[in-house]
Amino acid sequence: MEARSFSNEEVRHILEQVLVHQCACPSQLCRVILELRELARYERECLDRTATDVKVHYAIEKAAEQCEAIMNACLAEVLELEGWDPVTLTMPRHLQEHQLRLVSENEAR
Repeated sequence: MEARSFSNEEVRHILEQVLVHQCACPSQLCRVILELRELARYERECLDRTATDVKVHYAIEKAAEQCEAIMNACLAEVLELEGWDPVTLTMPRHLQEHQLRLVSENEAR
C-alpha cells in the first residue's frame, strides 16, 4: 500500500473494525492521527494572536502535521503488512478470526 493521507472517514472506518475485533495496534495509530489533526486544527484556530503566539501556534501546527504524515505512512505500512484491502480498507478475514480466537482464549481462562 503506497504512503497516503487517510481521510477522517477512512480512519474512523478502520478504527471501527479494529475496535470490534480488539486489534490494538492499528487502533492506536488511528487515534494518534485523529488527535494530531485536532491539535493542528486547534492551533490554526486559536484566538490568541499576539506576534509571539502566532509563531508558537504555527510551530505546533506544523509539527503536528509532520507527525501526522509519519503516522499516516506507518498506518499504510501496517495495513499492507496485515493484508487489509487497500480500496475498501476492510480488515482481512484471517485477522478477524485470529482476534476472535484470542478473545475466546482469554475468556476461557
